[in-house]
Amino acid sequence: MLQPQRVIGYIKAMARLGHDANQVLANTGLTVKELNLRHTTISAVQSQALIRNMVALTENEALGFELGAATDISEMGLLGHAMVAAPSFRHTITLWQTYAASLYGTHMQLSVQESDGRSPWLLFMDEDLTRGLGYRFCLEEYLAMAYSLGNSMSHAPVQYHSLSLVYDPPKHHALYSGLFDCSVEFNAPRNCLAVAAPQLDTPLVTRDDYLYGVYRQYCSRLSKREGEDNQVSYRIHNYLLKGLGQTPAVEAAADSLGMSVRTLKRRLQEEGTCFRQLLAEFRQDFARQNLTSGGLRAKEVAYLLGYQDTKPFLRAFKGWTGMTIGEYQRTSP
Repeated sequence: MLQPQRVIGYIKAMARLGHDANQVLANTGLTVKELNLRHTTISAVQSQALIRNMVALTENEALGFELGAATDISEMGLLGHAMVAAPSFRHTITLWQTYAASLYGTHMQLSVQESDGRSPWLLFMDEDLTRGLGYRFCLEEYLAMAYSLGNSMSHAPVQYHSLSLVYDPPKHHALYSGLFDCSVEFNAPRNCLAVAAPQLDTPLVTRDDYLYGVYRQYCSRLSKREGEDNQVSYRIHNYLLKGLGQTPAVEAAADSLGMSVRTLKRRLQEEGTCFRQLLAEFRQDFARQNLTSGGLRAKEVAYLLGYQDTKPFLRAFKGWTGMTIGEYQRTSP
């Protein structure tokens, strides 16, 4: 099922096209307020209605392609950051298989078959929605997103052998062959993208083994808690994790959660905390972990935590622990 944050992303995209949230959510039974509440769930029927609204408002049956191509990695949350930092496409697909349903909110299930004699590997794409406009929209969105992100992660443009799709050719069928530069078959037995290059285990240009480990660990934690813990404070924690290397700001945090700064502060107050406290706790926890077991230097940790200079970080660390970093490292097991 779609996750609330994914729908908020659609609302933002539609706003840029001149359509307000009420139009996008018409006849879905959803409101923007509900999308920011804990444990809001979105059914397949609501997903279909939402997609129909967006296509009707834009009068663009190829809207899935447009939105997929415009997907920013930050919109995919921790999962997106983990996929980009992954060692290879095999790892990105495994991440999607493991966490996409709970963390990104998707109906798309992926599976891989290696070498069939035509190409190094095949990517099968199974969609949970019933056949129709919503089904095609979700598949086209994924295809455009995969094409764009795949090329940005690979040393050379990804090359495709063929694309097979289970539905009739739409009016904009030429977009498929134009995008992937390969043969396209409609009314096929199964959705399948045959990849000619690179190999599944070819290292990605965006590979970052350290960050991949960090993001994958937190994806696992978040996935386990997603169904039972959607507190705003926990979502702020993930905003901070996604923003490693950037200066944290309450305004940016509120925008990432799709709410005003005033609403964010009120929601955090209701949970007995505030943005400044959460930031301090996150920085302390991250620093303690990565200065002992992460293999990072103080300068690197300071940068990842958004400090413009190492000195303020060193002072903050001593305030948290009562020790210098050297003393802390010598006394830690």
